[in-house]
Amino acid sequence: MKEQLYILILLFIYRLFWGYFMYKFVKSAVVPVLLRYPDQHAGGSGLGRLLYYVEGQFALGSDPAVQHWLWMLLVLSAARLLVSPFIRAGLLHELHQERKGERGMFFFRACGCMGFR
Repeated sequence: MKEQLYILILLFIYRLFWGYFMYKFVKSAVVPVLLRYPDQHAGGSGLGRLLYYVEGQFALGSDPAVQHWLWMLLVLSAARLLVSPFIRAGLLHELHQERKGERGMFFFRACGCMGFR
């Protein structure tokens, strides 16, 4: 594996970008919602929390912004589910070819990217 260091670098970059963009996505969706939560130390009552939950339930069903975030989360999850197996298959193909004694960039040929054929 140490001879195929570029694969490790690519996997690291892939996971780094995925983690960063998911963090930013969740932060942009969750933090504004949490800032609306009633503060208990400033005299927030049980009625304020109840209204917060009712408003949240209502927003899940009718607010287009909430539905937009949910669809984006679904699309991002589906993209991850589709891309990750191809990366893992390319990695396993690379290791299998290397075990047979062959050299080269089989990872890129297996996933069909970067014009390697």
